[in-house]
Amino acid sequence: MVRKKSPHIILGVDEDADEKTIRKAYRKKAKELHPDRNNGDREKEKAMIDLNYAYKLLTDPEAFARFKATGDRPEYDSIDREALRILNDLASSFIDHMIDGDAFRPSYVNPVEKIEKKMTESISEFESKISSSEKRIKKLEKLSEKLKKGFKKAPQINLFLTNVKTRIDALNNEILYFRKQIEIIRRILTFLTEYEYFNEDDKKAADEYVNVGNRLLEKSGPRDCSNLTRKLGGSNAR
Repeated sequence: MVRKKSPHIILGVDEDADEKTIRKAYRKKAKELHPDRNNGDREKEKAMIDLNYAYKLLTDPEAFARFKATGDRPEYDSIDREALRILNDLASSFIDHMIDGDAFRPSYVNPVEKIEKKMTESISEFESKISSSEKRIKKLEKLSEKLKKGFKKAPQINLFLTNVKTRIDALNNEILYFRKQIEIIRRILTFLTEYEYFNEDDKKAADEYVNVGNRLLEKSGPRDCSNLTRKLGGSNAR
């Protein structure tokens, strides 16, 4: 997966540049970076590739609309796009959670760290499933050899052996699916490296909420804990 800068930055134009301005900027830079002028300069060759990428993106309305909406870019493959789709769904779920959460109880949640943790856990789960499937395949393969030796007579299509083979094929397909999911998750984690989150105000509010709770517990004693939620302004306050 190739990571490139914004197409407007590459072309050196404003984000509201019209088609004429974009075309003029492209032609100017293309002349400067043309292979006949760069004498095999690798950096200029790469810059020319980026320039063509930027021009293609800004002159294709559908591709640019996808880029603006999700960050989708022409060089992305199917796994990149699936990773972006899932990341977009996760971002949407996080926003729903923040909107519908308990407004009376401040909390500090880092969306990037939260999704990274979830994705890392998912990779471990898929790896565990792969390991389990591989072990089962080995058992089935041993069983297949045992059956082959045991059958002294059987029709051309031995239903016992075909049953074992069907199960092995199904497990192999499962493993391929699990590995693809791991690859998608790793792409999601790559996309997440472009994000960094820290909200100092939320962190202070969450810490203060915990500190107030601790002070009330110390002051009130264990018998008065039933009133703690009300004192903190919790959802059960009257």
